[in-house]
Amino acid sequence: GLSVVSVAYARRLNTEFMKLATLGVSVVVASGDYGVYSLQGNPATFNPSFPACLPTVTAVGATQLNEAGAETSGTDWSGGGFALDGYFPRKDFASWQDSVVSEYISRQAGNLPPSRLWNAEGRALPDVSAVGVNYKIVQQRITMEVSGTSASCPVVAA
Repeated sequence: GLSVVSVAYARRLNTEFMKLATLGVSVVVASGDYGVYSLQGNPATFNPSFPACLPTVTAVGATQLNEAGAETSGTDWSGGGFALDGYFPRKDFASWQDSVVSEYISRQAGNLPPSRLWNAEGRALPDVSAVGVNYKIVQQRITMEVSGTSASCPVVAA
């Protein structure tokens, strides 16, 4: 999660990815498979996945198909949330998100987790999501199904 790296390191990596963007390179990363806690850092607060929380990357979450084959919901394990306080304030680092995310927070006020757990002013993620459940793969000539944001991310990147 983001809390395991310093603000200086996170911002430096963000700058390096920004340099790549000037060359026409997009950095697309999986948002993680541990929900909002990212299983690292302080369990008393939500801890977004790193480097998915960087404003210069496209963070990809996971959705799933319902029984009718429609993509109607995210998965409960797909990483997401908001950058921690002091790292990437949305108004300074992700202003393109600000009006939509602020409106969402306002509309969902009664349905959100306690505000002490997350930073409503941080960069929001994921940016996009794609189906990430039950991808058929072949490994050593054996067909199996896999799930995760590491399955949905290459679909978006392609």
